[in-house]
Amino acid sequence: MGSRVEPESPVPQRAINILRQRSSKSGQHAHSQTYILSKGVNGVTWIRDDGEILYLDRQTQRQGAGVITLGVVGKDDWVTEGTLWLVENQAVFDNLDWLPDNSPATIIWYSGQLQNSIVEWLAKRQRASSVLIFPDYDGVGLQNYLKLKLRLKHQLRLWLMPSWMKKLKQYGNNQLWRNSANEFESAAEQILTYADFDEPEVFELIMAMQKTGLALEQEAVWLFALL
Repeated sequence: MGSRVEPESPVPQRAINILRQRSSKSGQHAHSQTYILSKGVNGVTWIRDDGEILYLDRQTQRQGAGVITLGVVGKDDWVTEGTLWLVENQAVFDNLDWLPDNSPATIIWYSGQLQNSIVEWLAKRQRASSVLIFPDYDGVGLQNYLKLKLRLKHQLRLWLMPSWMKKLKQYGNNQLWRNSANEFESAAEQILTYADFDEPEVFELIMAMQKTGLALEQEAVWLFALL
């Protein structure tokens, strides 16, 4: 096989990179598609521009979760009338009894850094009646929140778990705080100087984290019975 690959070749870009550079990660290596792992509750549905309906609640009951594929033209233009949640850790994706009400909702799980493809997909149009992000309360969590807030603006809210202040003081972790201190300071500075910021409760969270030197993991949401 020669080194020439036509522009319309069906060969994936990473395979072309191996052909040319002996490494899949040389040159352009981003994947063209992103798979969003999601759960639906309380009868939530998604509708696509072509009229296709995704019964995410049914998929979740039948197989535990569903997948929305981004990056296929005309196939990822889904919208829902329910609430859209973004959660960082698998535990709060596996067990949804922490959800604050019984309204139709979609829960999307991301791990670590929120992928730019997901941010761009959410920013392309209004996907849900409201979008809530529920991250760890640490530097990485605030960075992901800020990244999305700058694109979605008033559509997005950061969700604060019940009794978060008490939980931060009682169950917060200084090592977690120090591990993401640079990310925290960078995100906090931008949030505190963001002219159109509309979530004063996030200011309160930032000030509390700075004062205590503590960060709080999402899984503390289940410790309400101990307070």
